[in-house]
Amino acid sequence: VTQCARSLAHLVLARGEWERAEALFRESLQVSGETGHKQGLAESLEGVAAVAAVSGRAGRALRLFAAADALRKAVDQPRHPDDGVTLAPYLAATRARLGTVTWEAAWAEGCALSLDQGIAEAAAAARPASPVRPASEA
Repeated sequence: VTQCARSLAHLVLARGEWERAEALFRESLQVSGETGHKQGLAESLEGVAAVAAVSGRAGRALRLFAAADALRKAVDQPRHPDDGVTLAPYLAATRARLGTVTWEAAWAEGCALSLDQGIAEAAAAARPASPVRPASEA
């Protein structure tokens, strides 16, 4: 169920339906949390991060990407290469908006979040306000 929600969320995100994508990623985040599915949690955090990236919330996006990365390392679940390709434009968009120094600080903040803090930040993310295209679409 959660994989289907994430797949659909990626499709609607690519179509520019940020609010719908975020709702689907959050649904997946909740179910993955309830079932203890760590890979699903990481993928859901990355999805909410992607929405934050395109909606002008680069700092939040990067913290969530970093929290997902830290979770993946903790449970030895590396990102699939295809997922890396899918997420690369969103990561590039955050780097372009933040610059190197701020990027490094936000990444460190995200890596320091506990799993519960990362989930709480993703669940509390505000709705997209000012859309920004990923670097590959600019």
